[in-house]
Amino acid sequence: MKTRLIYFIALTVIGAISTPSVYAQRGSMQERLAGKVWQFQYPAGYKPEYEVKYRYGYDRRVSLISAQGRDFSTEQPFYLSDTVDKEFDAAQVGKTPNGKYLVVKGDPDHLAGSFTVFEILKLDGKEFVVKSLRDGSVATYKPAGT
Repeated sequence: MKTRLIYFIALTVIGAISTPSVYAQRGSMQERLAGKVWQFQYPAGYKPEYEVKYRYGYDRRVSLISAQGRDFSTEQPFYLSDTVDKEFDAAQVGKTPNGKYLVVKGDPDHLAGSFTVFEILKLDGKEFVVKSLRDGSVATYKPAGT
């Protein structure tokens, strides 16, 4: 009986010590997005006319587009959601650290009032894969420079 108690206590202590470090390594989805520049991955052999990157913060993403020696950028608010939202909810921007969906407001200069919902298929330190619920297209991004 005493051996079982010691074994139980040891497992509890080990579990308590190791569990926080596992979660700290992973971080929230918002933390995994923020602070990185994610570069769009074109299909092998495709020669793009422009380069697309997104730099995420906790409440905004900056689109960085390079074409013909010129750089363009736009900024869009976004938030994470566990539901497929029917409209952009500005009150949710930057509030939810995790979610199955990425909800991005359209560029006000070109797409006033529009927004897009993306299903997050994968998000880790090496790859970010989303599926547009608008047209079903899948986009893969990797950290810039890798």
